[in-house]
Amino acid sequence: MLVRQRTRLLNGGPGSACEPMVRDDVNSPQKDPQRRTPLAQLIAGAPGGLDARRVVKWARDLAVDIDQRLDRRGCHGMIDADHVVIDADDRAHLEAGHADRNLLLDDVAQVPGDDVRALAATLYEALAGRRPDDDPAPIAGVEVRINMGLLAALGSQRSACPQRVSDLAAIMEGTDDIEPVALSEPAEPVSGRSRRLSLSIAAGVLAVTAVGVATWAWLERTPTVPPQPQVAAVLEQTPLAQALPAAPRRRVVEELADVDRDIEVAAAAKARRQWDTTVARQPDLLSAQLRAEAARIAESAAWGDLLVEDGRYTEAQSIYEQAVAAMTRLLDQHADSFRAADAALDRWQQMLALGPEQWSNVRAVQLDCADAEALVEDARLKRLAGRFEDAADSLDDAIELRQSAIARHEGRVAELLDQLTRYRDEGRFNEAIAVLDELALYRVPAEIRAARIETYLAWGRARNRRSSRGEARRAVDALLGLDPVHAEGLALRRTIATYWQARAGDLLVNSLSQTLVLVEPEEFRMGSPRTELFHQRSEQQHTVRLSRPFWIGRIEVTRGQFAQFVAATAHLTDAEAAGWSLGLGTAGQWQRSEISWRNPGFDQADNHPVVCVSWNDATAFCAWLSGVEGRTYRLPTEAQWEYACRAGTEGAYGWGNDPYRDNARGNAADETWMERFPDMVGFTWTDGYVFTSPVASFPTNDWGMFDVHGNVQEWCVDVYAPYDAATAIDPVGPSVAIGDRSPRVLRGGSFASLPAACRAAHRDASPPNSSFVTVGFRVVLED
Repeated sequence: MLVRQRTRLLNGGPGSACEPMVRDDVNSPQKDPQRRTPLAQLIAGAPGGLDARRVVKWARDLAVDIDQRLDRRGCHGMIDADHVVIDADDRAHLEAGHADRNLLLDDVAQVPGDDVRALAATLYEALAGRRPDDDPAPIAGVEVRINMGLLAALGSQRSACPQRVSDLAAIMEGTDDIEPVALSEPAEPVSGRSRRLSLSIAAGVLAVTAVGVATWAWLERTPTVPPQPQVAAVLEQTPLAQALPAAPRRRVVEELADVDRDIEVAAAAKARRQWDTTVARQPDLLSAQLRAEAARIAESAAWGDLLVEDGRYTEAQSIYEQAVAAMTRLLDQHADSFRAADAALDRWQQMLALGPEQWSNVRAVQLDCADAEALVEDARLKRLAGRFEDAADSLDDAIELRQSAIARHEGRVAELLDQLTRYRDEGRFNEAIAVLDELALYRVPAEIRAARIETYLAWGRARNRRSSRGEARRAVDALLGLDPVHAEGLALRRTIATYWQARAGDLLVNSLSQTLVLVEPEEFRMGSPRTELFHQRSEQQHTVRLSRPFWIGRIEVTRGQFAQFVAATAHLTDAEAAGWSLGLGTAGQWQRSEISWRNPGFDQADNHPVVCVSWNDATAFCAWLSGVEGRTYRLPTEAQWEYACRAGTEGAYGWGNDPYRDNARGNAADETWMERFPDMVGFTWTDGYVFTSPVASFPTNDWGMFDVHGNVQEWCVDVYAPYDAATAIDPVGPSVAIGDRSPRVLRGGSFASLPAACRAAHRDASPPNSSFVTVGFRVVLED
């Protein structure tokens, strides 16, 4: 802002250029004093200053009034707030008692500008509510142009102030129009007074020009104020300034030096406002790195505030502008990373639409999907932390992993299709159906349905030709479940039905009324695949070929049949000889109990399977029966037992691979068992028996055998040993000496068995003299 020193205004006082005479001017208009209000009174009633628009209007009224007096009489009365009155029309006048007196004036040019300064002081007081001091400051809330005009008129340099009150009024109104001086024409000789007047006018022109430059600096709204050449240095070189004498020119330069300072202050303030605007654009979400950089830039900008306090405005402007440029670059970098993160997120959303609804169970695919999801979550957290560039990198990595997962998934589907073809060609239809079950998750349902029908048809044909017609019947039933009017399926079912009608004669009843079924020799896969639920390492899958047919009991040896053996031979079982057998405690745990086949600890009828018999006891029974009938009875080999149990199927159970799919397929640890022993979790069906049930109480397998998945476990003739991976023909197990105590194989589930132990491939073993409340046996008759 402009800073000016001014001298005390003594306009109209004693010793001034204008001294009042004694008489009044009769031609002065007389107004009613009651309708005039002294300006001083209005100022006293408005401590904060009067309205600027009214004051500017009064300035024009007083300028006209004063100029008229000067033109008519050459002087005027005293100009201050006490001698200015406002009439009823809100017009300003000099008080009649002073304005209409005759005044003496020697030479108005001797004291140029006193009337202007007096009027400026009065107007300043009206606007500010106080008299100007020796170093007046700009008035807050008043337009810059008005401030500039008043401060120029109140300045200490007479050559810089407006020369007439009308010039001051024009500056305040904004209607001043200074005509340029034509320096190309020779100046006419002037008198001393005229020369002084010309110099004053020239100084006024330069002052107004300086005021215009300063005002431009205040009002300019470009992003930054471009550096301007020093006004004093430029104007000092103009022809007008060169035409001035040394002393006036020096005063002009001094006055314009203040303008230079005002321009520097305005430029620094402008740069500071630009910095504030730039900082306000800073978003809430910034990465730690950008936040630290922004803090560093703000620290550098703070030096500008210190430089302003020290009066070093140009240096402060440079600091602010550098800070604005640095912060703008930082915000642009942030915006670029934000856009990159959004673009990466869009790419990820598009990638999601490309993946399958269900991924394959290949571990690498699952890991890729899991890692991709983890990276997406990591990107979300980075976005919340303002780390948009890092978030974009994480999303790009997630996209690469998902692309990898899709490629691996498609590779798995192709591999499954190859497996399906191979399993069909090799006759491994259970495995082919398992492949179709997995493919159903990834392919169009209609395609899988057609492939299933084709597979079941091939399965039925193959098993019908190989006499495994129970399995063939299941395959055809599954086919017709998908397509009830399938012509080839219906024809194959009729063929299989004819076979089962003829098979009714393949049964044998022995002397104990035991019914045995004829089992034709076959090659099959013994053990379980690694993919089977509850698979154990001892169940290594391998090929077994049975070369001779055999008869096997449809039911387990009953308590009544075993009683006939004991009655005929007075046989003492191992449990009776030892005085104990392994029974079940109150919590379902094994414990020695004084039990035997006669009293197993729960009620049994003669049609229940015999229990608490050892391998030795079962072998003795077979030897007795062989002697009675003259034919060879024995315990089944482990291979014979599993082959007969499977009855041509390849699943974990006779009904498939799902232990919970059907209801009450055998007497095992189920809901009834868990009511008695709640700490054990078994099948979800209810068979109605806690302990043994009568034989033949549940459905048979496809070859007509009962209780192969429950009721009691059954002894086999074999000594327990690991499987040989090579193809075995009629395996029997290791040969041992009579009386050897090596563990013998136990097969099948019991009333206390969980789903894992009821599988066709499950193996168990115990010493030949041991007995359990859950173990019995069935016999084989060699053909």
